[in-house]
Amino acid sequence: MSEESHNILVLAEEFYPSRSGGAFAKWEFCKHAAGMGHDVTVFTTRDMDEARSENINNISIYRPIGVPRVGAYSWAERIIRIFISIPLAVSTIRWVWRNDIDVVFSTSHLTHWIGTLISTLFNKPLVSFVGYTPSVSPDPELNLLYLLETVNFRLFFGQVSFCRSDRTAEQLKKTGNSDIKVVNGILDAELLQDVKDHTDRKEVRKELGFDDESTLITFVGRFSPIKRPGIAVDIVSELPETYHLMFVGDGPLRPEIERDARRRNLTDRTTFTGELSHEDALRAILASDALIITSEVESYSATGLEAAVLGTPLFSTPVGVLPQLDSNIVTIARPHKLVTLIEKSSLERAGFDSELLNRHSGEHFAREIMDGMNELLNE
Repeated sequence: MSEESHNILVLAEEFYPSRSGGAFAKWEFCKHAAGMGHDVTVFTTRDMDEARSENINNISIYRPIGVPRVGAYSWAERIIRIFISIPLAVSTIRWVWRNDIDVVFSTSHLTHWIGTLISTLFNKPLVSFVGYTPSVSPDPELNLLYLLETVNFRLFFGQVSFCRSDRTAEQLKKTGNSDIKVVNGILDAELLQDVKDHTDRKEVRKELGFDDESTLITFVGRFSPIKRPGIAVDIVSELPETYHLMFVGDGPLRPEIERDARRRNLTDRTTFTGELSHEDALRAILASDALIITSEVESYSATGLEAAVLGTPLFSTPVGVLPQLDSNIVTIARPHKLVTLIEKSSLERAGFDSELLNRHSGEHFAREIMDGMNELLNE
């Protein structure tokens, strides 16, 4: 990579302090890019209780437009965000008019048109990134997100574009003219190493209320339709009584899942911790006998990768990059097969996988993106 520093404008729908996987990946890129000596400025939307601007780790973050809190994943939320992208574009263009930038990095469906507009108005190169997309679904349904994706792919992607999967790359190649690259990397390597070095599994299990006699299966993620947490309840209901299910996370479906567990008389075998810090969630994964992922679709599945790195057996539907992992502790299957596979498994742990961590670290992601930017800038 060239040692020359650049002024990078990052456009993101979600960013720090959001804890979503997409927001975390963008944060990791910005953190590492700033650490490499680049001047990084982010324009994003704002929850009503967040600061309009701040500087963290030498990253300048501007949140000029607040987003009302409406039902997550609802039509209302999506339509509101589409309209909010317009004043976000105006604020960003005003800032670019007064400041020098070398390259635009657009990272979200609702910012790609803004990135294209700025690239065109100011004659700056544009790099695009797509994480979650309906295209990764085996049978994508025709909805607002799918239509937005199709428009973006055809009209609003940069000269270089990055994505998470071969399937998404195929869709991009069909509809766009960008140089398409599949990029790995999302994991916080420093945090994972610290959790591995300073976590006593037995002590964490004790804190969570479990002894060595219980077989602890853990679900980590948002209670949303796409994550299908109800399938985890279905699975534990068919396993012997020594199996206990722990949910780490929160979301709109949580009350429904809690009612379902009570209806099935699983109250004593299900635990809901609520949302935990990233570090505490990793400690919970490390202390568990297995991690379960029941998602319909994932763009990457950072949580599954974290379990594999920490040596915790993983049972997952075929989502994200998980089917590509070559690991004895990773089991990929459709939901109806997971019960039998879990019950037959010895649940033997593996050691800390440093090689897997290096391939999927946030730093690797940042360097891949920066290499693409440098190629574009040096043309």
